Amino acid sequence: MYEVFPKKKDSTARNLAAILFIVAVIAMYISTLPGLPLRSLVQLLSVGLIAFGLVIMGRYIFSSYSYAIVRTDEGGYDFTVTEIKIRSRITVCRISVSGIESVEALKKGEGERLAALKKGRKSFDYRVDMSPSQYCCILANECGEAVAIKISYDERLISLLSEMK
Repeated sequence: MYEVFPKKKDSTARNLAAILFIVAVIAMYISTLPGLPLRSLVQLLSVGLIAFGLVIMGRYIFSSYSYAIVRTDEGGYDFTVTEIKIRSRITVCRISVSGIESVEALKKGEGERLAALKKGRKSFDYRVDMSPSQYCCILANECGEAVAIKISYDERLISLLSEMK
């Protein structure tokens, strides 16, 4: 019925990954200097920074998401989130639109409001940007479990979900 592929607007993940790799290279170089105490600890820190940079790249740079409202065989509607990687597309979230309790549009800096919304719920983050200026939080009850799903902001999707719930 409706599908959206949000565009990445934020370069925070790319910048953070680059900084982590630069600091890791500098730390690895410093660990080769003679007379440095705890040399292996500096090398371990460097490897940890590289690993963290790779995790950020895999999550925010090399993958994206699509959000869709699809018709089910029973005649209802489901909201789906599909993770798009370089060679694969995997549906990572599927909830019934009828199970959606509310759809909240949030802005950067509304962490307290988000914490209040997510309280007592299992939380999922399917935003394409690491720190977006606007995003959406879908509160739902699926199979007896309360969930909070964070997605990238799309005005049409929010209005459709609000109308259909």
